[in-house]
Amino acid sequence: MKDTIIKGNGRSRIVKAPDDMPGTYSEWRTSLIAGTGYLDTQVNTDVSSVTAGLDTLGTPLNKANLLDDATKTMLGLTQTDPTVNEALYKLGYQSKMGLQAIFYAAGSRYTSVILSNVGVYTPIEMSEIRNLKLGDDVTLSMSAGKITLSGTGTFGVTVSASVGITPNGQNGSRGLAVRMGSTIIAYARQAFASGATTDPVFLQIPETYIGNIVAGSGTTIDIAYSGLIADVFGYGTSVPQSVYATVKAYRVS
Repeated sequence: MKDTIIKGNGRSRIVKAPDDMPGTYSEWRTSLIAGTGYLDTQVNTDVSSVTAGLDTLGTPLNKANLLDDATKTMLGLTQTDPTVNEALYKLGYQSKMGLQAIFYAAGSRYTSVILSNVGVYTPIEMSEIRNLKLGDDVTLSMSAGKITLSGTGTFGVTVSASVGITPNGQNGSRGLAVRMGSTIIAYARQAFASGATTDPVFLQIPETYIGNIVAGSGTTIDIAYSGLIADVFGYGTSVPQSVYATVKAYRVS
């Protein structure tokens, strides 16, 4: 936006009187004192002719420039004609109610675990290494490999995850998935040929919106692995790998 800059020559405003304005100074004076004298005033938008009153015409302070309907919809404002103050409050409220939790699993915890069915995704139990909470008593936490959102309200949730895998001569596919409940929302998969001994491969699920979750509803999120868990981390502790996951939640209601 830009400011209006007047020339200071007495021409920055235009005044228009009604057709029935008082005809004499005395009548006009009386009506002004009584508060019944009427005038329209507006900015003289001329910036170039001999009647110009402005050096710069500023940005109009109107609905289109302050809070249009597209912005109203994007912010989720339900008022018929929301004010800028209501929009700023909503923005502040949403940012205040943002959460971010980061979970981590060290490789050595899983070196002895091998799944009997490599096509099944098994949740990975991870430790919480950071939980950034801005707002009231709403938390993201993990138990038995399941992440839950406790508190009150509805939150839009995004998840990203990554893991390094080593083939160790085993064939077949290895996969990393993000699930909400039993539904796989996003996954990354790598197939290995028999006898493969390549360097570790990095599987990554970029930040993905998984849906809206009502806090306290019992809806769970998990980061799950399919394949030989030992392959994720290497046999023994000689090739330790790690799993990282970041979960973000933003209040929508």
